Amino acid sequence: MKRHFERPADYCTAFGAELTARLLRLLPDCISARSALGQRIAHWPGDPAPEAGNLPLRLAGGLHAYIWADQPERRTLTDAAISLNPPLPLRSSAIEFLRQRLAAPWTGCHLIYSTVAWQYFSQDEKSQITNLIAIRGAEAKSPLAWLRIEADGKSPGAAMQLDLWPEQKQIELGRMDFHGRWITWTAPKPRA
Repeated sequence: MKRHFERPADYCTAFGAELTARLLRLLPDCISARSALGQRIAHWPGDPAPEAGNLPLRLAGGLHAYIWADQPERRTLTDAAISLNPPLPLRSSAIEFLRQRLAAPWTGCHLIYSTVAWQYFSQDEKSQITNLIAIRGAEAKSPLAWLRIEADGKSPGAAMQLDLWPEQKQIELGRMDFHGRWITWTAPKPRA
């Protein structure tokens, strides 16, 4: 279990989230294997590694999801977003949500975006999502865009990619901090 906590702790240190890094380094020694939490971790139904289910960050998030004591700017942004009283998210799988959203024709450009979600999907889910978007994009009468900001195993941050249909064009936009603190644009200049 401890090895799965080390890499996320290093990532947190690199991105300035030292409280979360310390939490991740201490948790494995504090959780009894016989406790309910220890049993839940030991019998996690999937890969707990950072590039898969990312169990350590899920656990840390559950422990201080809305506090972020070491990142007051995130707390301020979160409070501002909550004050807007946004609609509650729909409870659905990503695949079912996309099937419903892409079933009816649309006018204008239909944008699909994902931000640091891809790592939580199984290979089968990733294939289904990719195929569904590609098929609907190819047969649509109006443009479809898929903007992704996702971990790709490279540093720093996450890759930003834009896929466009009907052109079936992929554009590497650059890299972005996982929490939006910086963006490095490398996209080609737009045509005049």
